[in-house]
Amino acid sequence: MELTPLEIEQIRAGGVAVGLQVQSEVWRLVVRGNECSIGVSDASLPKEVRLQALQEMREINASLGALGELLGDAGISA
Repeated sequence: MELTPLEIEQIRAGGVAVGLQVQSEVWRLVVRGNECSIGVSDASLPKEVRLQALQEMREINASLGALGELLGDAGISA
């Protein structure tokens, strides 16, 4: 069975939509990671808050690292 030109374009559009969603999520994680970094280094914040920011920053870094590996395995690089 051969795909029609319309079906091919629908598949491409779906790929673009997924790519945009991934880009949006990466940007959200980067921004949140930067906010956490500021929180970690802000000595005026309580120790508990700083530790929570550090934990969240580590989780974000792990998520971004895992996503990078996934994209690398798929042959996608920055």
